[in-house]
Amino acid sequence: MDRTPLVAIVGSGFCGTVAAIHLLRNPALARLRILLIERPGHGVGGVAYDVASPNLVLNVPTLRMSAFDDAPDDFLEFLRTREPAAEPYGHARRCDYGEYLAARLDQAARAALERTGGTITVEPLAGRVRDLQRDALGRLHLVVDTGAATLEVLADAVLLATGPLPASPPAWLEPWMLDEHRYADAWTPGATAPDERGGTIVLLGTGLTMVDLAVELRSAGHAGPIVAVSRHGLLPRTDDGPVPPPRGDELPPEVAAALADEPAYARRARVAELARALHRRGRELRAEGRDWRTLIGAVRARLPELWHRLDAVERARFLRHARVYWDVHRHRLPATLAVRVEQEALGGQLEIVAGRVTHAGRDPGGLRLRVAPRGGGEPRELLAARVVNCTGAGPATRVSFGLPWLPLVERGWVATDAAALGVYTDPDGRLLDATLAAHPDLWYAGPLWRAQHWECTAVPELRGRLPRVAAAIATSIAAAASATRAARVAPA
Repeated sequence: MDRTPLVAIVGSGFCGTVAAIHLLRNPALARLRILLIERPGHGVGGVAYDVASPNLVLNVPTLRMSAFDDAPDDFLEFLRTREPAAEPYGHARRCDYGEYLAARLDQAARAALERTGGTITVEPLAGRVRDLQRDALGRLHLVVDTGAATLEVLADAVLLATGPLPASPPAWLEPWMLDEHRYADAWTPGATAPDERGGTIVLLGTGLTMVDLAVELRSAGHAGPIVAVSRHGLLPRTDDGPVPPPRGDELPPEVAAALADEPAYARRARVAELARALHRRGRELRAEGRDWRTLIGAVRARLPELWHRLDAVERARFLRHARVYWDVHRHRLPATLAVRVEQEALGGQLEIVAGRVTHAGRDPGGLRLRVAPRGGGEPRELLAARVVNCTGAGPATRVSFGLPWLPLVERGWVATDAAALGVYTDPDGRLLDATLAAHPDLWYAGPLWRAQHWECTAVPELRGRLPRVAAAIATSIAAAASATRAARVAPA
């Protein structure tokens, strides 16, 4: 009996789950075992969507959250089986989306079981992948820590579908990161527990993660102040209702020129010039009574091309100076949450501070922080019962490259970009090593694609790339199986 080929998918969030669905649906595969590995405590949906809280909502409207390009209404239809009045431009709960992904995976698994008589299966494994190694024959072995045991899994193909890397902590925070009473990373156990003494909780960052954490803290009963600190002190813009269809004239001439085919334009692409042009075009649209969000949509559709036109210096300049302004306009806040944030701010329960923490010292009540305000002025002191890091995805430094990535980086198995945003793959998702050669059996899918394309964090961008990745994995598995059969029947 032939050994059934095994595909190990590390991460059961959106990318891992949807890739598994495409593999299960692939008619070219006759035998396959899919192992879907997720860290303990999470199932299908991963950290983002396998959540119990009813307070956390998607920031993308329901109509745009289908997992499949060829079925754009799929999530809306699923949601309406539970909530018949669900609105296309409403914002569903994250837990609902996790259940949607689980339902579609189960549906695909049952269909594959019926189609093949049980020769294609998918099974979960709760554990942390500590390493990937190759044996003397060049085959991939995963070292998986389940908590109860360490397993070694021989895989014919591995898809790393992990989420964004955590931000590297600022230098002042590093001495306190192991002190769980004073520090927490967003979404780790205890991060949203209320301070029993009603002390101040300081959130680092003022983006969508900060809003989620503030909502969770209040829902958990935290009665004390919440102070959110970031360099610019900017909150996400509000996403209120459907975006009007584009008219085709949204892009300013400078951006259109940067996207032209002539190499000279690519050499002259400058972030400062493009940012000024977009700011000016946004003002023009508002003056014409049009919705500024159509400009964001027009740029977003061309952003991978635009990103390719920027050299390493200009990419670094964007990350340092312009990224925050793109993020607050691109990653918008549902109107219901925006109202809640405004009410908390007006009531003095949530304070937004533009500045940076320059020092932290131990205090009987927690951590005493010194905050230098943006634009100068006298530093301010804050007594934080707890500091929670909500700064979101960070650069792909050796500090943030946790398992299973760190061993791969150190061995030169993966290539990272100069801006330290993520990893490189070929068009089919095969990971490139430090020499830019593609691994034949190791793939990646997820937000670390931003190294090559920048805009690869949301479902609408990711779902379009996953069918090609899954098809490449399936082709590799089918070719290997065919070669094995041919070798077995070849004359001696």
